[in-house]
Amino acid sequence: MENLELSRVRGCSSKYKGVMWAKARKKWVAYYLKGNKSIYIGGFTDEIEAAKAYQKRTLEEKKKVLF
Repeated sequence: MENLELSRVRGCSSKYKGVMWAKARKKWVAYYLKGNKSIYIGGFTDEIEAAKAYQKRTLEEKKKVLF
């Protein structure tokens, strides 16, 4: 599973960090926190695809901070 981070939040609907099931949309939603804001990454039909999008986006954010 390419080092996808498991969720550390109890009660979260996904086992992956930054991913949750949006019941109204009937999709997996990826998001991350930046300061006090929740940043929406996208909606996905597959939980793993949402986790990969989360991982990609957070790596991009980390690179921005480094440069």
